[in-house]
Amino acid sequence: MGSGTKRLRHPVLGELEFQHLVLQLADNPDQKLVTFTAIDSDQARITTLPR
Repeated sequence: MGSGTKRLRHPVLGELEFQHLVLQLADNPDQKLVTFTAIDSDQARITTLPR
């Protein structure tokens, strides 16, 4: 299992920061689930994008 921060550049919003978490299956370590959650200030900016 691992975690950390990733920064991505969006064409409209510019730089966004995400916390990521990697979960690994004990029975099959080749399978992983990675989740990305925007930090609070960036999450508010993301919600302003048109749908």
